[in-house]
Amino acid sequence: MNNKELIKYIVVIGLGFVLAYFLGLLYIKIQYAAANIIYPEYDIYRALECLVLTIFGILIEWKALFDIRKKRTIRIGCLLGACILIIFPMIPFITMTNYFGIPTVHSFKGMISLLYSSPYSRSLASILGGIILIRSFKKE
Repeated sequence: MNNKELIKYIVVIGLGFVLAYFLGLLYIKIQYAAANIIYPEYDIYRALECLVLTIFGILIEWKALFDIRKKRTIRIGCLLGACILIIFPMIPFITMTNYFGIPTVHSFKGMISLLYSSPYSRSLASILGGIILIRSFKKE
């Protein structure tokens, strides 16, 4: 392993720790906003959390990220799916509940709302969106 590769590993690991630190800060802010029923702040912190997790997903595919400068083609389907997975979790919970209804398993809209009600599934969607975003750029 040469020095250039070692520096890349150190930068990626360092960015991972910085993102984990930001997630910790956002978690505290989200808990405070939820406890004090401050919905606008809660929604902003949730959107920031989704953005940080998307960046974490991009960081998972860091080798492909460094190679993105090379000639690549774009897979439109993957890019569209990634955009949906990135944007979907950032929508405030109240907006989704108003549109899809109360979370139930008896209807399709209710199942979407049920998936959306869990912060874990929203986090997973954000990370997966970041991974698919990088994978949507295919080598020629």
